[in-house]
This record gives sequence, structure tokens and C-alpha cells, in this order.
Amino acid sequence: MDYFKDYLNSFKLKSMFLYTLVVDALTWLLIGVMFYWVGNNVRSRLQLLTGGMAADVFQQYFLSLSPEQIPIFSAQLKTAMIQLAGFIFVLPIVALLLYSLSRAILWNMLLNREFHFKQHWKWNLLNIVLLFIAAVLFIAFVFLQLLAARVPVLSSLLGFLLVVGFVALMFVAYRHFAHTRKVFESIGMAFKAFKRKDFYVVLLFGAVTLFLMRFVQYPFREQLFIYPNAGLYVSLLIFLLWLSWFRMYVVARV
Repeated sequence: MDYFKDYLNSFKLKSMFLYTLVVDALTWLLIGVMFYWVGNNVRSRLQLLTGGMAADVFQQYFLSLSPEQIPIFSAQLKTAMIQLAGFIFVLPIVALLLYSLSRAILWNMLLNREFHFKQHWKWNLLNIVLLFIAAVLFIAFVFLQLLAARVPVLSSLLGFLLVVGFVALMFVAYRHFAHTRKVFESIGMAFKAFKRKDFYVVLLFGAVTLFLMRFVQYPFREQLFIYPNAGLYVSLLIFLLWLSWFRMYVVARV
């Protein structure tokens, strides 16, 4: 089988690539805006209460309040803390629901399947399981980082391969789940993909492609260093482009 020819053919992108890119971009834009708005809102409320004072200055200010002022100020501070706790609890849930809904829409569209809103709830469970797997892999990565701390190149390579491997595993699970709606069976099929030779070929080409796309930024490193926000946006755009391509490549080859 001509793996390299299949790899080159994967860049003959069709309209579906653009559709999936738009869904991804809108999803992460909405989630980012939500976190940004909540962060600014909480910061503004705390600054309003504390007057922008440092922690030690605020403590002295609080102790200097009269007995009549303390209950009023404490009630205001308690309300702000309850709102903050509510945001911390609710926001990740809303982000999960939005992300899962977008995955249901995207994968049904990609696989030419009909989307039913009432049936998309299991995507939340699948993403929770995948999030748990990602957390385990992250802990393993931190441990490996400690072992490879003296070899920065090896450490970076491990992180790079771990990201590509997890994304590929996630895409295989998503594809199977879009057909079966069975969470753990889909996770099992994703791990079984590691037994196949062509899966490692996909991982190799996926990693090479991401590396080359990241390397495009290298000539502009000085400008991106001066404007770090621009560098972040460029990196996110490159990663979204790679995700959309790699998703279609995994679906076609694995």
C-alpha cells in the first residue's frame, strides 16, 4: 500500500474540511468568550469590593472597619464569593455541553449521518471518559518530564507525540461512537487501533504535518515574540487547521 501517496492525497481538501474547521473555530471561540467574560466579570466585582488593594492592605482595611460596617461588607464579600464559586462550577459544565453538542453536529455531518438533538446527550459521557483518559496521560507525561528533564529535546518530543496520539485516539473513538452510540465500546475500539500498522503510519504523518505547520512560524519568531498575543492566535489557527485536516485523514485511513 502506498502510504505516502495516500498522505499526499489527503491534502486534496473538499468543502467538508471548511465546514469542520468552521464548527471547531466557532466552538472554541464561544467557549473562549465565555471564560473571558466570566473572568472579567469576577475580576471587576472583586476590584469593586477591594478597591484594587493588595491582600495585606485589604486585610488592614477590613480590620479597620467599624462594627457597623463589617456585617455589610462581609455580606457583599460573601455574595461575590458565592457568585465566583457558581461560575467555577457552572462554566465547565456549560463548556462541556457546548463542546459535546458541537462534536455531535460535526461528526454526524462528516459521516453523512442524520443529527437528532435528543440523541446527542451520550456525547457528554464520551467526552467525560476521554477527559479522564487525557488527565491520566497528562500525569504520565509529567512523570516522564521529570525523568527526561536533562534532555529538553526528548521531553518536547514526548509531549508532541502524546498530543498527536491522544487526538488520533479521540478521533477514532468519535467515529465509532457516531455509528454505535456506545461509549465504552468506542473507547475500546480506539485503543485497539494501536495494534494496527496503518494507525502508526497515520500518527507519523500527523506528527510530521503538525511539526511542519508549526515550523512555518519560525521565520516570524521575532515579530511573534514582540507581539505575544498575535503569536498565540497564529498558533491556535495553525492547530485548528491541523485538527480539521488530521480528522479527515484519520477517518479516511484508520
